Amino acid sequence: MAARPLLGPHLPLLLAVLGLGAPGESGHGALKPPTNVQVSGVNTNLAVTWAWDNVNSADDLNVTFSANYQMVKRKNSESWRNLTGCHHVPYHTCNFTVEKLHFDKKYSVRVRAETWEGDSQWSNPITFTPNSVAEIGPPAAVDVTSIRGAILINISAPEAKVKRKMWEEEDLAYAIILWKNNSNEEETRYTTSDPVYPVYDLVPGVTYCLKVQAFQIQDRKLGLFSPVHCFKKQEKGSEEQPVPENVRVDALNTKYVLKWEWNYTREPNVTFAVEMLSSYKQMNEDNWMKVNLCENITTFECDLSLKLFFYGKYHFRVSAANGGRNRTFSDTVTFSPIHDTEIGPPSEVKVNIVKDVLQIVCSAPENMSEFYQWSYYHLILWKNPLDTQIKHYKEKTPFFVIQELEASTTYCLKVQAVSENESKSGSFSEAQCITTTPDPQRFLKTWGVVLILIGITILSFLAYLCVCPLQRYIKHIFFPSGKLPSSIDKGMPESPTNNQFLLQQEEPTDMCYIINNINCKKDILEINNDSKPFKASSRDSGNYSNEDEITGDIVSA
Repeated sequence: MAARPLLGPHLPLLLAVLGLGAPGESGHGALKPPTNVQVSGVNTNLAVTWAWDNVNSADDLNVTFSANYQMVKRKNSESWRNLTGCHHVPYHTCNFTVEKLHFDKKYSVRVRAETWEGDSQWSNPITFTPNSVAEIGPPAAVDVTSIRGAILINISAPEAKVKRKMWEEEDLAYAIILWKNNSNEEETRYTTSDPVYPVYDLVPGVTYCLKVQAFQIQDRKLGLFSPVHCFKKQEKGSEEQPVPENVRVDALNTKYVLKWEWNYTREPNVTFAVEMLSSYKQMNEDNWMKVNLCENITTFECDLSLKLFFYGKYHFRVSAANGGRNRTFSDTVTFSPIHDTEIGPPSEVKVNIVKDVLQIVCSAPENMSEFYQWSYYHLILWKNPLDTQIKHYKEKTPFFVIQELEASTTYCLKVQAVSENESKSGSFSEAQCITTTPDPQRFLKTWGVVLILIGITILSFLAYLCVCPLQRYIKHIFFPSGKLPSSIDKGMPESPTNNQFLLQQEEPTDMCYIINNINCKKDILEINNDSKPFKASSRDSGNYSNEDEITGDIVSA
């Protein structure tokens, strides 16, 4: 800081005594206030910066600056106070700490210029909130340690050694950027809320580099990256002993089973032990503890269901021992039940149809309702056989009512539970199918049409049977197709008097002669060969003939 003139503090009084006026007033007019005032910083270390360009000042080297601040309130603002570290500074910036301020409250700050001749007016005040203008600093330290089969990245929080912290460690997570040195391959990004993070599957003998960035979990505010740290993973020796491989935790609801694999061709006689470390403890050998009932076992799994707290976070490793040899350890795996467990399907799904309405009642996944708040239940419905119209339904309660169903149709469905707070979705239940009842009106309409068609067919057949004979009779009577019988045809000569079909009263009377003598009959027959004798019936008393058939000679005889 530049030394102020010795007469500076007393000069205004001296000038007033000499009657030269109030230099302060003239100073206000001569000095311009600072402009473009800003507040920025990292963690709890903030700085005020400003711009100042006063062309009327003859000696800029004697100009200093001071900053004041006050808390912004809705009703009355507090009085202005000197900002610690920003009083009579000769630069256009000053650093100050906010340890005594509220991180989430609003403050106003202003700056003025000062010379031995007087002070400028205050700049226009600007408002700021410490935790809004401050950036999250880089991690305080990043250490890489090698463990069998993996490396461990130990991350220290940005304010690990600060008593009053701007960012709470439980509100922070970390992004790890890892890449091969001197390589054009893409970077690999890991995200973890645990400050101790294991990395596997690194190539031995290759140099890797990494940098770490902290960020707020809730607000997703990104911090600054740490310096780049490079390391080299040691190569495996040919004499290295086998270790349990593919260590993993199979978790469904509240059932947790640690599983691993072992190469029996290299070590057939071996026993295993499972060791556990809580995440809040430092990862050193003294803090590892063996899991009860999972010591000196020959199986490849260990049930952890009753040994873990659902909201906790744990590290696991499996050791293999063969007689008096030293134990070998597997890679370390990290498991957090609330984040890593899989949610199963609803424990029960009941499907029923009531008056053409489909009702579905389901239960939450087994033993999970005390840990999760279900945002909604997701139902998928489709027709069987599968068609393109797959419908989705979401209900906040585990009860669905589906209307407008088609009759005599098979519907299939499956349900899952969803928790939006934890960004997790459960497994779908097994598909269930149900067939709707037939439509009675449709049944009646269908059979009504069938009966009408049958009735029309029967009536048509009967009409055919009745009409065809009648038509034949009419045609036979009025339009005969053949000649009359010979007996009728002969009985209708041209002479109207010889019509056998005339009434008896209209018939002409023939003259008949009764001949009693047989010989006479013979003579008559001989005389006229064309005449035809008539046989008399038993009732006749003699022969008869027509007049035309007997000649005149016979009459005269």
